[in-house]
Amino acid sequence: STVTAGDALTLAAQATGTVSSFGVAVSLSVAIPTGKSPLAAALAGTYTYAPVRVKNSVTAEIASGDIAADSITVQASDSQTITSELGAISGSVGVFAGSFGGSRSDAEIADTVVARIGAATVKANDGAITVEARSANTVTVSTVGTAVGALVGALV
Repeated sequence: STVTAGDALTLAAQATGTVSSFGVAVSLSVAIPTGKSPLAAALAGTYTYAPVRVKNSVTAEIASGDIAADSITVQASDSQTITSELGAISGSVGVFAGSFGGSRSDAEIADTVVARIGAATVKANDGAITVEARSANTVTVSTVGTAVGALVGALV
């Protein structure tokens, strides 16, 4: 096919996205010795995990044909934002006390951004021919793991 434009010709493909994850885990255990045995064990554990993955494909292409314009631009762009906030809080109280608190977040952006002119005949009458592919991604991850164990009482 043939395309003739008196002004600028622009072909643009764009992808944008935002992914947010938020998680909190809380645990508490208390062990109080009762009866004849002074032994009591308190164990508490928490763990949060949030995998976030983004995989996009963005393509701007003049595949074939005869194209003429004052200027020609083929442009593909991708902009992704991932925000992940996780927390784990664990506490235990007892004659024997132990706690575990942990957080983990994996964030991955695996995008493909392509701008191209294939088997086309392209002519810019007065200006430039621009072929441009851009990717601007942001990943922000915050994780906190907290554990507290308190010993109370005594062995007799």
